Amino acid sequence: MQRKKFTKTISATIKTTIGFLIIGEGAGILIGAVKKLENASNLLFGIKRAISNNE
Repeated sequence: MQRKKFTKTISATIKTTIGFLIIGEGAGILIGAVKKLENASNLLFGIKRAISNNE
């Protein structure tokens, strides 16, 4: 069995957690931008619910 140093394991865990947080924030920013585009398309073209909301 391969064994890594405890500090290396903790470091990798922290890096992974930070990576997931960054991806989550990026997704939130992207969703916010898409919602603004949806609102703009509703006003301009009269489109209702072009993008589904699965929350």
